[in-house]
This record gives sequence, C-alpha cells and structure tokens, in this order.
Amino acid sequence: MPFFLRFRSVLLAEFVYILLLLPLPWLLSWQQMRWLFSEQGPFEVLSAVLWVVLGVFCLLSAKLGPRRLISCGLASFAAFARELDLHTAITGMSIFKSHYYLKTPAPIAQKLLVGALALAILALLIDVLAAGLRALRQDGLQQDWMCSALLGVVTTAATKGLDKVEAFTHDFTGHQLPQIWGLVVAALEEGVEM
Repeated sequence: MPFFLRFRSVLLAEFVYILLLLPLPWLLSWQQMRWLFSEQGPFEVLSAVLWVVLGVFCLLSAKLGPRRLISCGLASFAAFARELDLHTAITGMSIFKSHYYLKTPAPIAQKLLVGALALAILALLIDVLAAGLRALRQDGLQQDWMCSALLGVVTTAATKGLDKVEAFTHDFTGHQLPQIWGLVVAALEEGVEM
C-alpha cells in the first residue's frame, strides 16, 4: 500500500494540528504567546516529556522489534536532554560547538570528558541515521517508524526554515517582518516540534 494511503490518518492529524496552531497569535495576547511557547512554557515542557515517552516506548519495543529501536530510544533521551538545555549545563555553552573546545579556559580533563560525551551522542545519531537509510533503501516507506521519522524530519526542517526567513529578510532587504510573523513561527516551530 502506498505511503500516503497507509499513513493518511497521521498526515491528516498533522495538518489539522497545524491549522489549530496557526490562529493562536491572533487569539492570544503577545505575553500569552511568549509564555505558551517559552523555554518554561507548556509546549517546551511537554516536548521534553514526550521525548522520554518515545524513548521508553522504543526501548520496550526493542525486545520484540529490531535492534535499531535501542538506538532510537537512546537518541530520544538525548533529545530530551537537549530540550532541557542539558547540553549547556556543565559548560555554560553547547558541547557541540567548537568554540568551547578551542577558546574557553576550561580544564583539559573537562574538555576531554565533555568531548567524549558529544562524540558518543554524535555516533548514536549517525547510527540512527544509518539505520534509517538502510531501512529506506531496503523497504522504502513500508515501515511505519520510517514514515514517522520522515514526517518529523520534514516538518521540523520546514518550521526551522520559516524561522530563518525573518533573519534572511532582514539581512538581505533591511526590513523587519511584522511581529505577528515571529509569533506564527514560534507557534509552528515549538508546536510542531512537540
């Protein structure tokens, strides 16, 4: 059965959800919008909770399913940590930026330990990506987990692209987009991420 027919209920749910997010900037005040989609707001907190739920689900399913679900579960826990900004908790800046390793006066032992952690997370993400590419090459979009992952990647990339439009417009034209644009993008980016 083709991807769109088999996965149509998920695609329809995603579309309806996005349609529900779009009017929020016009229905809520600026302060309500900032709180709703802030780092401590319900969308951000629920995103972290859902990453943990996905991780647990993947690890429990790995007993019955393929080994790649272990990597997916661990990657979900890494995404949970990222959602809570734990990638900056030890160092005060992202452990994935070269600036920390090259320009900060942190002790070398700390840099090595944090670097090993960053490399382990990167290796985990590469393993998940490789599993996804193998599954895509072997079965195409016949596996539901692959369809879900592809939907997540496409929608996240689209909302991140929308987020960059504001800076791109300012850099190349010198004009600021209306404030409502930023609120719509915040609703879509954080809402779809959740």
